[in-house]
Amino acid sequence: MDTDGHRCGTAFPNREPRPAGTLMALLLSALLAAAACGGGSTARDTGDDVLDAEAVEETLGDEGTDADADADDDADGGADADADAGDAEAEAEVYCGPDPDRIYDDVRELASAAYEGRLPDSPGGERALDWAEARLESLGLDPSGDGGGFRQGFAYDQWGLTAPPALDLGDGPLALATDFAVFQYSGAGDVTEEIVFAGYGMTVPPFDPATYPRCPFPAAGYDDFAGIDVTGKIVLLLRHGPGDDSTVPDECPASAACGAAPCLWNFGYKAANARLHGAAAMLLVQHYAEAPAVPEGVTLDESYYDAGFPALVVDRTVMEAAVPDLPTWVGNIDAAMQPDTHATGVTATVSVGAEIRSASTANLVAVVPGTDPTLSSETVVIGSHIDHLGIDPLLGEIMPGADDNASGTATTLELARSVVECGVAPARTLVFMLFNAEEAGLIGSCYYVENPAYPIGDVAAMFSLDMVGAGDGTGLILYGATESRLRWLADLMEGASAEAGLTYEVQRADPWDVSDHACFYYAGAPAVFAFTAGAHDGYHTPEDGIGHIRVDDLQVAAELMWATLLPLAMGTEDGYTAKSAPLFADPAAPRPDLDRERRVIR
Repeated sequence: MDTDGHRCGTAFPNREPRPAGTLMALLLSALLAAAACGGGSTARDTGDDVLDAEAVEETLGDEGTDADADADDDADGGADADADAGDAEAEAEVYCGPDPDRIYDDVRELASAAYEGRLPDSPGGERALDWAEARLESLGLDPSGDGGGFRQGFAYDQWGLTAPPALDLGDGPLALATDFAVFQYSGAGDVTEEIVFAGYGMTVPPFDPATYPRCPFPAAGYDDFAGIDVTGKIVLLLRHGPGDDSTVPDECPASAACGAAPCLWNFGYKAANARLHGAAAMLLVQHYAEAPAVPEGVTLDESYYDAGFPALVVDRTVMEAAVPDLPTWVGNIDAAMQPDTHATGVTATVSVGAEIRSASTANLVAVVPGTDPTLSSETVVIGSHIDHLGIDPLLGEIMPGADDNASGTATTLELARSVVECGVAPARTLVFMLFNAEEAGLIGSCYYVENPAYPIGDVAAMFSLDMVGAGDGTGLILYGATESRLRWLADLMEGASAEAGLTYEVQRADPWDVSDHACFYYAGAPAVFAFTAGAHDGYHTPEDGIGHIRVDDLQVAAELMWATLLPLAMGTEDGYTAKSAPLFADPAAPRPDLDRERRVIR
């Protein structure tokens, strides 16, 4: 190791022997290593060690000339050439790039008690920004935030509980977190009233089948609130919809309670529709296609916030103990695709204290400028969210957020360090971002998209690294890479990593707009969400600490991203891809609204 812990003189730990056709990759590795490990200086110190595309091409050309000269050597000269070739091969195996042990140390730091769960606009959240900002400055990256600094400030409304919530279904108080939980963006209130079962809480108004040919309901529509009065009552609803038919939210019209389609399965829509029909509170249980336990991380979304409407999610088994007919009623709805609502005769007490306050925080934006006269206007964005959930206001426990998302933050910082210390002079401009307020609804990343340091239309590729510290060590999942315009990103990762001798799996998954790539994606940029394959235990609990982090998963994410970043940086990705759509969004083309409702998990 050198003096600051960077690994020199080691090959990729999971690298297979390279085939003969990977000379460019070998030279690239050797040149990168020479910049970081050769003379003790980095590319930010001197221009002599900088790697660029021309240097690689010149080296390849020189090798051809040297080979011709070697052919004329005598026997002793041939022996010397063989020895030189052996030395060159050994040097080519020198590895310069991310160090998973260093990433692990950074995860441990960010997940420590000193940062108190990194809630935005909290002392711990500010300390996390200070720590990361100092790291970026020490690397010598160019700041691209407000006023020539790294920070891009913004304010947003932050929801939080003000008192311990309570739920009683008639047999005494239930246990928070195991028996029930409060929806993020629930309103406040104390309600003691009868529970009324209103099915899935959906209202599909009458429609023209020619306009909605795939909607499975009759033209007269579907209304779970028809024929029953829920005024002032506590409504009991189920997640999803009748028969768990996923065409319903995508292919059917919605009532006035809908903020933005598709919405019929969204938690926020269900709460708003219940409120629209006069209900005083909502209890929601998991649908019968899933286990009965309380789902994690549930939110109504800020756009559906109603200050006076409490909304809870309840373990279905607990609810069935109080309302034994629930399975029968749900079965009737699913079988007939028609409402079957009932007064339950059960009186419940709901108590929630919650509020929204204004919070101020910042993203961090750091840049390695591009060097190519043409490609430097294009950007490659590597981002992750630095925030987490802070301290649980009810239990007083720190939510460390080691996997979510100290792991992505530390990996992003290590990729930035590798670019600098390995002497990469990118053709394109590299933008390394640490987003804030992701847990509140992707606030920071969407703010950046609306107020970018570089035009979003010039983004060549964007990766959001989110929860890359746990799993099974086999590879990365790229959410969004099944789309025709984004498949090339997975092709690139597969091809570049294979050429580097890596054997990890790159899994392609459908788009999932729950990470910081989402607003880039909706603005038309090629953007995907990278997530390590395998189980991620402890999500959004105090258990998400350093004990759940696996160095091999950090290594998977870092090495796959490093292999992918290099050709993107140098503008050589076409050698690995067959793009089926334009690389860049057309600036003149209409783009989807940056509508946060589309990002709600349903």
